[in-house]
Amino acid sequence: MTRSISGTRHRAALLGGVALATALLVSGCGAGQIAETAAKAPSVPGVNVQSTDGSVLIRNLHVLYQGPEGYPAGGDAPLALSLYNQSDQPVMVRITPAAPSGTDNQATVVSGSSVVFTDLTTPAPPPVSPSAPASPSAPASPSVPASTDTASPSAPASPSAPASPTTPPAPATRPAVIEIPALGSVVISGTGDELLQVEGLTTALTPGKSVSLTFEFSNGAPPLVTSAPTGVPLSPAPRATSVTGDEGH
Repeated sequence: MTRSISGTRHRAALLGGVALATALLVSGCGAGQIAETAAKAPSVPGVNVQSTDGSVLIRNLHVLYQGPEGYPAGGDAPLALSLYNQSDQPVMVRITPAAPSGTDNQATVVSGSSVVFTDLTTPAPPPVSPSAPASPSAPASPSVPASTDTASPSAPASPSAPASPTTPPAPATRPAVIEIPALGSVVISGTGDELLQVEGLTTALTPGKSVSLTFEFSNGAPPLVTSAPTGVPLSPAPRATSVTGDEGH
């Protein structure tokens, strides 16, 4: 009887050791998977930066993708980004163009003339031209007595010139100033009726290039200069189909 109990205890201890080893192995694999996942970069095309004091976070800053041709020199490029206010006070953020610094590659970093919000639903008011001063009226000429001769036939009216086509009014714009509520956020998707755009690109902005921007904060944080890269396409471009002749078949 004593030998049977000892054998049972030995087998129980052996099974407990195997279970403990299996649990440690599984937990080790799980820990490795978590570390590998945390090391991966987020699958977003933009830049993630923040103010020097950490009060404002800028996430996924990028220029919307517009095909391999990109945006021409002198054109406008829409931006997308998310802003997060980490403080308990509202913060105003102003975005302006920045000249590429000496450390930037001049061939891949461009700038613009301004950064504005463009309202696609409201046209800009037409410019008001100054009215010309009234010219002095000429003195009245003496009346000519009526002639008794037969009146000469009137000259035929000349055809009126065709009306010139009207140019559609430009959309209204306003400065790129954004208010972030306390402990709140603002998301700008780059689509909709109002776009955040870089106007007057200095050179063509094609995939692989970025545009230099300055972020200024109303809470006293130092200005932040960063570059917004061109976004990546959401789906791969279609492959070109090769056309072969029937010769030799």
